[in-house]
Amino acid sequence: MPRPHIPKNLRLLVIERACGCCEFCLVPQLTDSGSHQIDHLLALKHGGLTVEGNLAFACIYCNKHKGTDMGTIDPDTGEFVFLFNPRTQNWLDHFKLDGVRIAGITATGRATVRLLQMNETERLFDRQVLQEEGLYPPEHILGATTQATA
Repeated sequence: MPRPHIPKNLRLLVIERACGCCEFCLVPQLTDSGSHQIDHLLALKHGGLTVEGNLAFACIYCNKHKGTDMGTIDPDTGEFVFLFNPRTQNWLDHFKLDGVRIAGITATGRATVRLLQMNETERLFDRQVLQEEGLYPPEHILGATTQATA
């Protein structure tokens, strides 16, 4: 299916709403290199629309692993759960940071971390480098108190 055209004003709204960070793993887009993409939370092939409420800003890794999936199996319970939806859910309700490792604290969080492969070695390394540069985690999402303990 061809990629839909996302008008510039809608694209900018999605990026600004996310403060330039992936809404799943929180990694900031540091350049205009295309390291982040606009994701349809409900994929077009499932009837999703290219509208503000169905779009999220995602790094290339999270977007690639998510694909058109809407849910997966919770690794702890074996039950099907829907993936984290940044339009309807709060990141801190489903995840916590342990250093640069992202831990799911709910079935939704655990399933999302597993499916999006958020803790692959390369991704942990990238977040460690960002953390050493003072760029991770983003203060606008986690706040100064959480950032200081992360």
